[in-house]
Amino acid sequence: MNTEIRTIQVDKLVQEDGKNIRKILYNHIFGNQENSVQIISYLLDNYINTPYIDENNDLVLQGYMPRQIYSLAEHPYLHESAYQAFAFHIGQDFDWSKYPIFERRLQIFLLICKKFSNVLNEAHYINGYYRTAIQEIALNFNQEKFKFYPDYFKDYVQEHIIDKYDLINALPLIKKSFDFGRQAPPLSAFKVHTKKLVEY
Repeated sequence: MNTEIRTIQVDKLVQEDGKNIRKILYNHIFGNQENSVQIISYLLDNYINTPYIDENNDLVLQGYMPRQIYSLAEHPYLHESAYQAFAFHIGQDFDWSKYPIFERRLQIFLLICKKFSNVLNEAHYINGYYRTAIQEIALNFNQEKFKFYPDYFKDYVQEHIIDKYDLINALPLIKKSFDFGRQAPPLSAFKVHTKKLVEY
């Protein structure tokens, strides 16, 4: 599934096996194909639900595989795309037009972030390092570097992440540990965190 596919092929693959949703998404989440943004958008619109609470008061996170004993599943969609969007090493002279794969990663993050906006700092939606998406962003966020991102990306992140979660004031709470490396600020360090979608 490494070659470029079209939406009609996505439908066929999903009809064959629902597990292909996850496979297709992870094959495109890194922006390697020219139509990665379109395929991710199609999956989100047609096959992936916004997280919700069911009748048993369980948080339903489609495609989410929590950490297994002795193994690590792929990072959740939101966490992986957040890392891909914020872990760039760029400077003032960075030319986004020369690296379309990087801009596709920004666009993919925005699509996934909008779909999963209610679980950005959700205690029950963590990656293999026990971090929420906001904690993952905090570890990779650089204020100086952020100035060089495209305006459309900066505008969205400013309103929906930096301002909403008070990200900048949480950054000084990142700790360095000899045993565990850099540790993210706790959930409560951000203006908003949720537990089963209840805001605190």
